[in-house]
Amino acid sequence: MRAVALILTTVASQATAGDAVIVFSTPDEVLELSPSDVANAHTTFDNNAPGISFVLAGPASTAFANLTERSIGKTLTMSVCGEVLISATIQSRLEGRGNAPVDGLGLAEFYTRRMTGEEPCS
Repeated sequence: MRAVALILTTVASQATAGDAVIVFSTPDEVLELSPSDVANAHTTFDNNAPGISFVLAGPASTAFANLTERSIGKTLTMSVCGEVLISATIQSRLEGRGNAPVDGLGLAEFYTRRMTGEEPCS
């Protein structure tokens, strides 16, 4: 098992800084994850708008939940392969899962494949 790079906090998980695909960052912390940290990701539609729904696995799920709990009221940014998908203010602890709106079904499918490791970052 490799260690996730979580700046300012030590957490056991799957990714190393070199193979991080998904990055969740707040003004104080960064959580870097690899596709092996994703239990499930798929495209969704919320009010006819496409997006990505994801569930994190094991230690990554706990690390994400703890990060969001510590960061309530702060901005959380989610990036996939270096591209920012969403920045939003954390309202409550997120239990290892979330949704990210994306502009267009094609982009939602594209980022879902990258999150799950079906398509590498280029």
